[in-house]
Amino acid sequence: MRVKDLFRTVFFTGSFLPTGGELLGKATFTVPSSKIDPETGHAANDGMRKIFSFCTRAAQAVEVAVNIETGQVKLEKIAIANDLGKAINPMSCEGQMHAAISMGLGQAISEELQISEGSVANGDFSSYRFLTAKDAPSNDHVSTHIVEIPQFDGPYKAKGFSEATTSPTAPAIANAIFDAVGLRLRHMPMTPERVLEGLDRLTSADRD
Repeated sequence: MRVKDLFRTVFFTGSFLPTGGELLGKATFTVPSSKIDPETGHAANDGMRKIFSFCTRAAQAVEVAVNIETGQVKLEKIAIANDLGKAINPMSCEGQMHAAISMGLGQAISEELQISEGSVANGDFSSYRFLTAKDAPSNDHVSTHIVEIPQFDGPYKAKGFSEATTSPTAPAIANAIFDAVGLRLRHMPMTPERVLEGLDRLTSADRD
């Protein structure tokens, strides 16, 4: 059978496999509701409303350097792939990917809202550690890949995507840290203190 026949074509997102894509597996997402008209995608009890506007997809692969003396994690390289339906302005789309990476990187390694007795303990710029432009990876070390799976009811078959760029960043960095030093971190942000504590636990376990 043809590869494309393996995949379900759905109202919201079209085929799951883009043209030229490599078949690595199969997945189907169905809205958990029996009240959707499969022909129109509209809720049966409200002919003008859809459950959601569209699905977007994002994937990332990163390379990090981990300083085992200080716990510092530095993002060396990152590859970003985003499904954005149709790139109306590809340069603008790539710019949004770069900007979103800075946000995802901050969530992953530095930004943390600290609550003490019901109040925010780090509510100013001197104590809330957000990343600045000098912390962002060099453009030479960021590769962006636009994937176009047309959204049939979007403007020019486009869909929103930029916020989705932030979602895979932390998991990708966590996986890269594990690959580099064997430490599995599941709590964000992955600060130098948490990296060092984790490495100490690994060392203690090895001694035991």
